Amino acid sequence: MLRNAEGAEAMYEVIQRGTTVAMDLSSPETIWDGFTSQNRKNIRKAQNSGARIERSSTGDKIYCFAEMYRETMSRVNADDYYYFDNAFFDSFATGFGDNHCIFYAVLENKIVAMSIIIFTNRQMHNFLSCSLDEVKRYALKNILYYEAALWGHKMGLKTSHLGGGVGGRQDGLYNFKKAFNRHHDYPYYTGQRIYDDVTYQKLLELRRGDGMDVREGFFPEYRG
Repeated sequence: MLRNAEGAEAMYEVIQRGTTVAMDLSSPETIWDGFTSQNRKNIRKAQNSGARIERSSTGDKIYCFAEMYRETMSRVNADDYYYFDNAFFDSFATGFGDNHCIFYAVLENKIVAMSIIIFTNRQMHNFLSCSLDEVKRYALKNILYYEAALWGHKMGLKTSHLGGGVGGRQDGLYNFKKAFNRHHDYPYYTGQRIYDDVTYQKLLELRRGDGMDVREGFFPEYRG
């Protein structure tokens, strides 16, 4: 969104990894206008479900989120990489301090969908979200994104970044997010450079020595 990949070619190998989606938070009308007609129907369905949308600092909600998130990852057969442990969520909550919160949906006195939001410098990012399989038909993640966007507008934030598909692909996850801004998306780039090739090769050798494969195309390869 900052277009900071432009002009970086002199310093890095710049690679486009796919596309990513963000919502314009200029006004409630702008937010709603960006939705596809199906997404609007889904949000109305969620509004009629009787679910209550709340926001809080993480606190003990972070462990509720962690459990629900790992359940979601199991349901979609996610790679091992995405099974974050409690230590990850502890460090996340500590590291971001007041610059993050959780939106969650409560249905029949039970938390059934959750989304972690990061915000700073008038930008907002939907970091992770999850929901129970039993409430999938209510489209509660849709209304979490919507309510978070309305809150972001009230807070004076400019954009709500939703991310893209797995590995930058235009897959089902990307299509879900694209429904929140039918007008526009953004190219997503990474920049990579090896500053110390001798040490880099040593790290690759250590990885191979541990009996682990080096993943070509993953940078840096020793973290694959």
